[in-house]
Amino acid sequence: MIKKSKVIICIGILLSSVLGLILGCLLYKDYKMQNEMIIICIYGILLTAFYLWILLQKSDSTHLKAPGFAFLIIFYHVFNLAILIFGMNLPAVYRPICAVPMLLTILFGIKTGLASMVLYSVVTVLFGLDPVEAILLYLIFGVVGSFLAVTFKSTIRLIVGSFSLVAVYAMFYVGLNYYTYGELLGNDFVTGLIGGAVQVLVFLCFFPFVARTINFNLDKKLVAICEDSFKPIEELKDRNPAVYEHSKVVAKLAGHAAKAAGINEKLVKAGALYHEIGQGLGGNYIKKGIEICNENNVPEAVIDIIKEHNINIAKPATKESAIVMLADTIISTMDGMKKKGTPIPDKVKLIDKILALRISKGYLDVCDLTAGDLNKIKDAFCGAWRKKDGTGDVDDLILDEPLEVPEELFE
Repeated sequence: MIKKSKVIICIGILLSSVLGLILGCLLYKDYKMQNEMIIICIYGILLTAFYLWILLQKSDSTHLKAPGFAFLIIFYHVFNLAILIFGMNLPAVYRPICAVPMLLTILFGIKTGLASMVLYSVVTVLFGLDPVEAILLYLIFGVVGSFLAVTFKSTIRLIVGSFSLVAVYAMFYVGLNYYTYGELLGNDFVTGLIGGAVQVLVFLCFFPFVARTINFNLDKKLVAICEDSFKPIEELKDRNPAVYEHSKVVAKLAGHAAKAAGINEKLVKAGALYHEIGQGLGGNYIKKGIEICNENNVPEAVIDIIKEHNINIAKPATKESAIVMLADTIISTMDGMKKKGTPIPDKVKLIDKILALRISKGYLDVCDLTAGDLNKIKDAFCGAWRKKDGTGDVDDLILDEPLEVPEELFE
């Protein structure tokens, strides 16, 4: 599904860029010289390829599995192409070029947002034959707007951030005008406010579609679904206390590692708590778990972890799924050794072996965990066990003093 979405995005964006640039040049052939149109097409195609390369590198996220998402990304691109082609007669300050890059930043990260910002800023200024301060306005505001947009994780932050963006746009517009002309005009600030409002309104028009993908207000939902009183958790506790306790331990270990690595701790804990929520109902526990989550409006990001925590079913596609998979493997391995009466080996050696095996088998190939992430995760795993004297980082993860076992245990 992800590969298919990538192909659709690649073809759609490249094709629309080529057709859009050619159409724009034909529309304005009476206003532009041939060399100008050639440069517009060359720069436009090269910058589109650069933006597409960055976007596809960051497009292994699970939201690409959502039906129609690839076409939504293409639509955003076509929308901005229309603005930069047909908006030539608009003053540069009123063209809402920055809205789409801010949306892309939320979905794919800062690099993708900035790459698209460079593309749209440069090409719209070339089409409009605008002065250099127009590019500076787009780029400076685009950078600030993109960094601010990734903080929009609740309704309050969205409202406050939107008003802030309008003010920031107006401030930059006034500052660049003063830098260029050496004077302040009475209506500059009002013009900037109107231009900023246009940028933000277009952003807000598209934001509901993005919010569905990123689980807007996700943190609040994650806290709520992890309460023992929440129906699926309460039912699991009554139905299968052993699985409930196992999930709680995995959640604590996984959350500890996620915090150490700077990865979404709340999402990791929720995913770990729900990773075996379908146990004890008969049939495929993963399918049962997904059904339970859908019935109780559990966020899609948690459902993705349920799907991807078991390496026999699917490889983890996100860092969060990978951490849950690794924590589950560690706890399950140790639980299995206890049941068999096998002495638990030195925890560092055991965790090293588990991580090395998962890496060698390619189970972490698509989740974007860096070597630095893995080192932090491994250190957190190794430091999460309380010794007999009560010291340690995580109170509920308690093992006896580790015992050495024969090396053949790891073969």
